[in-house]
Amino acid sequence: MEQDIFQRALGAVLVLGAVLGLGVSCHPVGAASPRPRPRPPRPSASDLLTLVPEGAHVLVRVDLVRMRRFWRERPWSKHIKGDGVGHRLHAALGSDLLQHAEVLVMALWLDDVAGVGRILLLARGPHTEGLGLASRARRALSGRPPGRRPPRRAPRGKSLHWNSYREVAITEGKGASTALLTPFTVASGPSATVRQSVDLLRGMEGLSSAREDRELMALWRLVAGESAGRAPLVAAVMRLPAGLRDRVKKRLDLPAQMHRVGVRLSGGRWLTLRAFVDVAGRRRGRATVLALHRWVQRLVATRIGQRLRLSQLLAPLSVHHEGGRVHVQWVLPTRLLDRYGRILAPVLRLLGGDSPPAGKPNPPRPRK
Repeated sequence: MEQDIFQRALGAVLVLGAVLGLGVSCHPVGAASPRPRPRPPRPSASDLLTLVPEGAHVLVRVDLVRMRRFWRERPWSKHIKGDGVGHRLHAALGSDLLQHAEVLVMALWLDDVAGVGRILLLARGPHTEGLGLASRARRALSGRPPGRRPPRRAPRGKSLHWNSYREVAITEGKGASTALLTPFTVASGPSATVRQSVDLLRGMEGLSSAREDRELMALWRLVAGESAGRAPLVAAVMRLPAGLRDRVKKRLDLPAQMHRVGVRLSGGRWLTLRAFVDVAGRRRGRATVLALHRWVQRLVATRIGQRLRLSQLLAPLSVHHEGGRVHVQWVLPTRLLDRYGRILAPVLRLLGGDSPPAGKPNPPRPRK
């Protein structure tokens, strides 16, 4: 029961973390010149959001350079072994690529029935003269680590056929694709979605990117825009389709349906988590604030909460609402987080898991 409460509350804190109207007016001919429409941003591998096809419900951007630096500076990070996240992300964007990439963008298209429908991963590496990110992806998919000569015979199940789509190297198999958009940029996901990213890169007409989505970009500016402050370690926005709002409300036991969510995580001398949740109306906003307060109180009162001294860790957590928008803020000195590192390390190890790399089965247990 306590683990269930802990998982639900922790998931809610991580998940928590406007809409711009477009007015179109008609003018008589010659009365006034029509307002010109802004030019869509030119697709470029330097801005990965321009390579995300339209209609995405979730956008996540991770600054891997600063995230790795922040992680290495933690004195307790060495106690967490394994890289379950890297192995679970994708076969082509595993731990080796994540160690060399600079930026990772994840786009999700949600299905009203099944939940997550499509996931697109875009990774960008540094512009160096050495082995670029695309070459690392090709080597990883070929089953040989960087710096080694190719084997005389390709192992079974590792032979891949690279095709060319609009002059971009792409490989496909079982409905998934990996495209080497540039020598420093890699896209991976469903075949149709990856091809749309290639179309956007080539400037094909009739297809819009996430940068041209007014509602999504209005949310994005709140968490990653210039007015939001220094670029965060992680920025994420989500807009729930109508068919999923009621399911999420019941799953998280919320008093109101969530429409839009924004999260930004910044790290340095202070660890700062800011999030907002849009619900319908001031009354539901106040009910959501009260529900979050009850969650935190129940979490702190559990046995595991008392052992981890979560009352001190969650003391800086503040929740308030402005109409139908609920704001969550958690600001913690990094030195205080390091102080609790030895306690949090085994918990993070359990949450992350120590799954073995893909293709390496678990070692057999010795017989008694």
